[in-house]
Amino acid sequence: MRMETTLKSVVLLVLTMSCCNSFLLDDEWDHFVYAQQWPQTVCLDNDGQVNQTTKCSILQEVKTWVVHGLWPTRVKTEGPNCCGCNETSSGCHNCTRPFNFTLIQDLEPQLNEFWPNLLTKKHGTPYDFWKHEWEKHGTCGTSLDVINSQHKYFVMGLKLNQKFDILQAFLKHNIKPSLKVQYTYKSVMDALIDTFGHQPLLECYYSHTTNTSNLESIEFCVSKNFDIMTCPSRNNINRLYREETCWTKENITIPPLVYSNPIKVKKDITVKLLEELN
Repeated sequence: MRMETTLKSVVLLVLTMSCCNSFLLDDEWDHFVYAQQWPQTVCLDNDGQVNQTTKCSILQEVKTWVVHGLWPTRVKTEGPNCCGCNETSSGCHNCTRPFNFTLIQDLEPQLNEFWPNLLTKKHGTPYDFWKHEWEKHGTCGTSLDVINSQHKYFVMGLKLNQKFDILQAFLKHNIKPSLKVQYTYKSVMDALIDTFGHQPLLECYYSHTTNTSNLESIEFCVSKNFDIMTCPSRNNINRLYREETCWTKENITIPPLVYSNPIKVKKDITVKLLEELN
């Protein structure tokens, strides 16, 4: 009898936990991860993939570190994602607030320069990256008035790119894009901490062709007031707070930007990227 009672209690506890988790609101989050990326390393990473499905292009307008995304985040988790959407392995679908390019069309020149679509699929559009960022991440930040619309979300991402000016932080410490000069992990991190006050997360792409560790992404933790903050503990938590892929004892390369030629394609397939953007 006692065992039966205990079993019932355990089942009840599991059901209760399941119930409560199911009512966890998808807009419950406590800070942002703000990620910027170096375009040339993004292209090196893409070109190094075995099953390559995308084309990487850097437009002439791009001169600096660019926005990857502004991601509402819960402590010790990745997400929430795809709020108000059906989330599958292929992305967010049937969103209640779907991406609409016309809502941010006035921002297109700034987005091309500071938040560009670097990677395009063969049958994709020049707006796929922005669509992805809004539907996966932007939809989850609408509980905050300052980013409660698609336009406000992208405006904020652009503002933060100016606030966290990585290129100038590096130049101030004599760190410049170069294939000949490499930098220690410490010198790179010290430059960022000295400029911004907190330690970000560094991501590198290791090229087996050149045997170099190339700086690809820098992720800052940012409060809901958009102030940089110390990232929450990274112990026993998943991919978002993964271990850095820039080794502390390995020198880091920041490859110079190489601009792309206009993409030549047949009329009955792929969208002409540059024609669409201009």
